[in-house]
Amino acid sequence: MTLRRALAAVGLTTLLTAGTAVAASAVIGGQLDGDAHPNVALIAFYDGSQQRSRCTATLVSPMVLVTAAHCTDGTVGKVAVTFDSLVDEAPPSDLPLALDPAVGYTPGELADAGYLSGTAHTHPGYSHFTDKKNWNDVGVVVLDSPVTGIEPATIAPSGYLDQFTPNVLGTTFFTTVGFGTCREADAHGLGPYRQGTDPEYAWYQDRDHDGLVCER
Repeated sequence: MTLRRALAAVGLTTLLTAGTAVAASAVIGGQLDGDAHPNVALIAFYDGSQQRSRCTATLVSPMVLVTAAHCTDGTVGKVAVTFDSLVDEAPPSDLPLALDPAVGYTPGELADAGYLSGTAHTHPGYSHFTDKKNWNDVGVVVLDSPVTGIEPATIAPSGYLDQFTPNVLGTTFFTTVGFGTCREADAHGLGPYRQGTDPEYAWYQDRDHDGLVCER
């Protein structure tokens, strides 16, 4: 599994909060981001079913990350946080494993693995997508210690987008930043990527040197 930070320009069809996790899947067909968005983090966490998941979150203050409620709801234990743009290159994943998935990550486990830790909080009005008019799909991760050396993103003031007409919003492009994987590419019928033919080839490591990456 490769986890690289990538970006893609997307048309605004629903209300997006720039930089947050706007979908529960990896970026597909984007471009390598490198260090262009250093305040965008990868977060990993466990839920009550002992399933480990990951999402993207954006640092908005030295202690707070904004993400989606579907990335915080039901989290057990601590949330693992990293601002590295490249998390791993190939299986097995470098994401840490909890000693006891039933209780999730502990601060000590994450510190030993070189990750930051935080606590997830979900919007109290999150509707689990059952009410399309009132999703409230917003959550935050409050870090156990402040981040230094990274400038937080600026949050637009409340009601900022109300000044724009639907026609303007519908033709405006926003930048979505997230992490891509070969697994997600395969699931969408993309790949394999060929050396010298597909620009996506450069995004991944060709460990068997066969000129192909993301082979099915």
